[in-house]
Amino acid sequence: MVVLRESKQNVEKIIGSDWEESLFKFSRVIGFSLEIEEEIKLEFNPDRPDLFSLYSLRESMENFAGNMKKRGTIKNSKRLLQNNKPASREFAAAFEVDYQEGKIGPILDSVNYMDRLSETVGKKRKQFAFGVHDKDKICGNITYDWTDDEEIFETYDLKSGKLKHLINEHPKGIEYGNIAGRNSDSGKIWALSDEKGPISIPPFFNSSRTRVDQNTKNILVDITSTSLDGLIQGLRLSLGYFQKLGMDSKLLSSVDLEYIKKNLNEMEMKIDKGVFFDLTGIKSDEKDIIENLRKMGYSGDTKILKVPIERIDVMGIEDLIEDFVKAYGINNIKEKPLVSSFTGHFEDMNSFSSKLRTLMVSLGFQEVVNFVLRGNGGDESIKVLNTKSDEYSILRKDMLHGFLDFYQRNKQYGFPQKIFEIGDVFIKGQQYRSLGVSTCGRHSTYSEIKGYLDRLLNAFTYTKPLIRAIKSEELIDGRSGIIEVNGIEIGFIGEVNPELIGKYTFNFPVTYFQINLEKLYQILKPLVKDNA
Repeated sequence: MVVLRESKQNVEKIIGSDWEESLFKFSRVIGFSLEIEEEIKLEFNPDRPDLFSLYSLRESMENFAGNMKKRGTIKNSKRLLQNNKPASREFAAAFEVDYQEGKIGPILDSVNYMDRLSETVGKKRKQFAFGVHDKDKICGNITYDWTDDEEIFETYDLKSGKLKHLINEHPKGIEYGNIAGRNSDSGKIWALSDEKGPISIPPFFNSSRTRVDQNTKNILVDITSTSLDGLIQGLRLSLGYFQKLGMDSKLLSSVDLEYIKKNLNEMEMKIDKGVFFDLTGIKSDEKDIIENLRKMGYSGDTKILKVPIERIDVMGIEDLIEDFVKAYGINNIKEKPLVSSFTGHFEDMNSFSSKLRTLMVSLGFQEVVNFVLRGNGGDESIKVLNTKSDEYSILRKDMLHGFLDFYQRNKQYGFPQKIFEIGDVFIKGQQYRSLGVSTCGRHSTYSEIKGYLDRLLNAFTYTKPLIRAIKSEELIDGRSGIIEVNGIEIGFIGEVNPELIGKYTFNFPVTYFQINLEKLYQILKPLVKDNA
């Protein structure tokens, strides 16, 4: 979640005297939370980064009220950006925004907005990062190239020194220095420079010489990225911010300008009232659909709908339908009875899972439900593209780490603890329904967890499992193994390696087994159905 904290005075200045009622009503439409104490706290879902500014939020509220304004334009600047393509953050772009009457607030606010984007959508500046400068303090064209790390540089917060020292000593350098374009052997670092010297050391330092302050009227925004897709995403959000506020922007000429401009066109989509009715049950013609979507910032007519460039969350018709329902008012949708010509029945695997739940509870275990997404993993882990958070960036291949996190969070309740989970894991590109079982306590041993495995299997068959020794970094050698039933490998079992437990603070042995329920069900299927 992304949180904006603002003073009541600033909120009233930007939103208006009726800010409290207006924000509350719009929060019910969009789905953000509003807390009013000494300061105003607005908490947004990560999928609407175009709203991470009070000015942008105000314009969305104006649109919803029917006061849609003319959007700004994107033109070409006479200034040049010469990009010499560094190996690490290869892609760069920049644009200018000139002062317009009554628009000084958004100019100053853009610094904080770009910083929020760099930290959130930009994945803590790894994917893309911005620099915002006073355009009138920049001399000539911009070059993105190596500069000497012996050069004296004064940062935006007036810290001065050699670049190589600032990267190691300045808080921003310490935090982000590992993702800078740097070659320590040659004593070089990548920088954006004008004719007087560096103005930005991506992705963290801006020069005090071009710093934005209360007297700034015209700005230049630079963006560097590790990919062209990241560059376009950042440009859509930043240029869209100014477009939405009715402000014109000018892109600097660069080697990637043609590709950039092609990808900054508003997405066009056709409206099919039949699809809208099928998914919502709301009888509306194309005109009604367009009128509701205009309230959400879209433009166009009944033939072609145009999506604002800052709406990077809109990918297909389903997103349009979601916004249509928000504008129409979900409370205005009347309930209807479900009509079906089919008779429902339990899916076999769900019935089997229910039997296992009952059995595990009877053995004294507590069921837990952990996230399928995790924050770290080995080379074989399936990574999620464009994830909203590094904490949920890969698909889990086992349930063990979720169990260890559970013990860590619940250590205040004392031990022993016995837990299980039925859910999905992802191994070598395949998704499997699995059962994970674990105990944690002073007397948790291999014999204990093996006994629970035997009792689980004995509930369906008298066939005993064969445990075949394995080597695993996460389990103790000699007290772990592969589980086989009728010659089929169905999972693994063992005591957890103390080195892994040592990363936590509950300091008790942990045992664990995990079995593939799809394989186990195929083995036990006749017995399970006979006992149904």
